[in-house]
Amino acid sequence: MEDEHHEQLLQEAETLVNDSNVVHPVNGSPSDTNPLVDNDNDSDIIGDAVPTKNKTIGLTGGISVIAGCMIGSGIFASPGPVLLHTSSISGALAAWTIAGVIALLGAVSYAELGTLLPVSGGEYKYVLYVFGKPAAFVYIWSTALVTKPGSLAIICLVCAEYILKPFYLKSEPPWLLSKGLSVMVILTISTINSLSARLSIRMQNVLTAFKTVALVGIGFWGFIVLIRDVSRPGTPCYDNFRGAYNTTETTVSDFGIAVVAGLWSYDGWNNLNLVTAELVNPVRNLPRAVFMGVPLVTFCYVLANLGYFSVLRLTQIADWEKDEAIPGFVTTFGKVAFGDFGTVVFPLCIALSTFGAANGSAFSGGRLVYEAALRGDLPTFFSKEKSVGNDPPIPIRGLLLQAALASLMVLPGNFEQLLAGFSAVAWIFYFQAVSCLLILRYKEPKKPRPFRVWIWVPILFCIIAFCLVISTLLEQPVESAIAIALVLSGIPVYMIVKWVRKRNGYTPEPIVETEMKPWRED
Repeated sequence: MEDEHHEQLLQEAETLVNDSNVVHPVNGSPSDTNPLVDNDNDSDIIGDAVPTKNKTIGLTGGISVIAGCMIGSGIFASPGPVLLHTSSISGALAAWTIAGVIALLGAVSYAELGTLLPVSGGEYKYVLYVFGKPAAFVYIWSTALVTKPGSLAIICLVCAEYILKPFYLKSEPPWLLSKGLSVMVILTISTINSLSARLSIRMQNVLTAFKTVALVGIGFWGFIVLIRDVSRPGTPCYDNFRGAYNTTETTVSDFGIAVVAGLWSYDGWNNLNLVTAELVNPVRNLPRAVFMGVPLVTFCYVLANLGYFSVLRLTQIADWEKDEAIPGFVTTFGKVAFGDFGTVVFPLCIALSTFGAANGSAFSGGRLVYEAALRGDLPTFFSKEKSVGNDPPIPIRGLLLQAALASLMVLPGNFEQLLAGFSAVAWIFYFQAVSCLLILRYKEPKKPRPFRVWIWVPILFCIIAFCLVISTLLEQPVESAIAIALVLSGIPVYMIVKWVRKRNGYTPEPIVETEMKPWRED
């Protein structure tokens, strides 16, 4: 019955977005009732018109953007910390599953926002619509400086590490070589995205398929070993699964830390909302991509962990005596499962996986910079596009800004420092974006919603996001404080920008006033 109800809502939404009284990113038609439209200027205020022929992302592409951005370095780095804090196979699998559920809660909440406001820009546009210009400026300032380039830097650091792994099996690669290769990966990905959006999406589809097959392959091989060895004393599989349900050493606090460690692997579930205007039929394909992409990734992660636990001894993944995860355990998995061949091939597979995640992050991040520059929240220099053939315009300057910032972060930073700063800021804005959904439910209850989630979903997600921010602040206070200081620095910067605009007589693109906007720029 629920599926029929959702299908009916989707059909009603398609009728609405094709009607001349609603702005849809395909045709950008003005409306007398749609608050995204300035009726005086007859222009799209928050959205951007993208002709149907220039839309590059279908349902398969949407799933690839979500799954491709999610499956990166995390599944090859986080199993150790998750197992370390859960102390058992059952606890680890439960933590991975719960982390996937949290990601799904956030993704479906974003799906309602994305179909309610089917425009590119993601959180930036939602915050702009609900909270107004100052809050949106602080968001884009923080995102442009911290979260997007920080995420890209983290992924490319891991990508470079595993590219070099076959050449440095028994030692760490030289610092300069590792950092230089990370920057080269960033520049390569940015160049590909600057050349062609269609090429980037096609590459994303291929790499996502490869990553999915690789994770399923790990799980399938582990399943074979599980059947063969689970009843054979002395094998890692037998020893591991005999104590699979021993959770006596795990506290609630430890389990929470394990879930937080797993959540890094799921980050990227929001990336499709950043490019919604380039999605074919977003009212139908956005929710479908979410409901297919996030559970697919969760299934692959649980299956891959089963593979690890079936082939390796738990002490090869986590060291409880030293209270630390074992780095590079996937290389050990490859060697145990496939010999010297696996020692070389598995690091390269991880490098390809992280390359795909970095590609998806760069694709969406460059467009976010472009959207903000169009409104004047970033210098208009970054609002310039480049058109190539039948491709949609490419925000090349936004891509270059992102690449430059990510490269600067790579040089002095390490994985742990970047991850701590990224996590603190990211979950603050996830909380803020989903709170927009709750406010819109209260302020605009009659606004047509092609896709609607149960109200407890965004409420529960906001509670979890708040707890995660507090947890990150307590665990990594220095790195988190620096990142949050960068967020707060957006407030005085906004005041300076506003003063300069007023002095120079510059008026940014206006927003239609509604009861939704407690702040506005006069």
